[in-house]
Amino acid sequence: MKIPKKQANLRNGLINDLLEKCLFYSTRNETNQEALIEEFIDLDSIATNIRKIETGLFVQHHREDHLKEFITWLKSNGCFNESLDIINFDASLREYGLITKKATLEDELVLKIPKRLMMTTETALKDTSLKSAVLEDPLLKSMPNVLLAFHLMIEYCQKDSFWKPYILFLPSVYSTPLYYTKEDLLLLKGSHVLLESVKLVRNIYRQYAYFWKKMSSKSSSINKIKELKGLYSLDLYRWAISTVMTRQNQIPTSASHGPDQSTTGLIPLWDLCNHQDGKFSTDYDPVESNLLCYAMKDFSINEEITIFYGKRTNAEFLINNGFVPANNQHDFMSIRMGLSKVDPLFELRSKLCLMMNLPTSGYLPLHHKTLGLDENLLNFVKIFLMDKATLEKLLKSDQLITNASFNDLPDDLALKAFNFISIRCQILLKSYPNLDKEQNNLTPCGHHIIQLIECEKNILSSHVINAIQSTNGK
Repeated sequence: MKIPKKQANLRNGLINDLLEKCLFYSTRNETNQEALIEEFIDLDSIATNIRKIETGLFVQHHREDHLKEFITWLKSNGCFNESLDIINFDASLREYGLITKKATLEDELVLKIPKRLMMTTETALKDTSLKSAVLEDPLLKSMPNVLLAFHLMIEYCQKDSFWKPYILFLPSVYSTPLYYTKEDLLLLKGSHVLLESVKLVRNIYRQYAYFWKKMSSKSSSINKIKELKGLYSLDLYRWAISTVMTRQNQIPTSASHGPDQSTTGLIPLWDLCNHQDGKFSTDYDPVESNLLCYAMKDFSINEEITIFYGKRTNAEFLINNGFVPANNQHDFMSIRMGLSKVDPLFELRSKLCLMMNLPTSGYLPLHHKTLGLDENLLNFVKIFLMDKATLEKLLKSDQLITNASFNDLPDDLALKAFNFISIRCQILLKSYPNLDKEQNNLTPCGHHIIQLIECEKNILSSHVINAIQSTNGK
């Protein structure tokens, strides 16, 4: 599809504008949420106009139409376990997963994926034009996820790609911040995730514009990637990046690269396993070059086969995977704390923070009440509240200052710290808007965001109660 010259010129101007705006916003380093929302609206407006002009360059595919082809491809490559079935768990969201058709015992082998089926940064470099671009471009050279996204875009645009059945069974849209609407973003008011979401959108839009300018330059090696000529678009790039973000894993490299080396890759079929809290149950056989996935627990007939993605917060899951798991035992939220430079005791407080390996300004973790207060957070607040005499006594001490030293401080300081955190949590709770998870106009992204907000508010509320109880107990 060729864009008419007038529209192409308009797109050129919009992309230049998008790149300039991304550069401007990145240097501003804004943290104010209202300003961040305005930034998102500004960038999204430009991006929407670009996507309108690029309509037709990337057409969303319906993955359900390609399921049979995907299974045939897996079987022809010796990679399908007949005791498993691929199931659509949510037709509206097109969410797929694996179920077992027989009782499966813990540690039983359920998947064996040959490395030759995986799309990796190694296989990317087998494309001579892409390899030339990597040698020239610092972004492609230093960012494996971007290189893998380019590999995916090239194979998507190739009609006879070996990976075509796999690619067409990938989701065509995601729930990452790259697909947020303005209404979705507004649901994040009060949460630190709003900042991280806007930063991600800004960075990916900037990358898109950067590579578009490279493709437009006849002197650039990226311009020589023939598969992307006339097809590179913002929708294609954000889809490829989101695919990599939500599915990438580290895979051992070929023996020629030396021991303990890994490559970033996409793993067909295994990436259909959804997350559940548990244990790591995937291994790699370097002799046969197979990924081996074992059952992390006993699974009953027709039960979903799940794997453990790792210890991540709900914020990390939402931004990088596009969902929020239920009952995440490893969740915590980040709250911003900082010393005031106009405080007469700033120098003493900052010295003590340095000795305790604490930041003078930044984000500290706040876990749910069942895990208690984070030691670093509690110690920072104690330093924030100490009087001059206590600060000087600790700084003049010949003994190494440790967490134990902070436990020996006067009880009233601990009480003040609990009260301070309680008040801070109450203030943060008031910054969240009232949300209705039952409202009918929520997007799939919106549903996930509301899950996150509910978890964050639950953490804050639990510590308000804890602080009040601690105070009353004393």
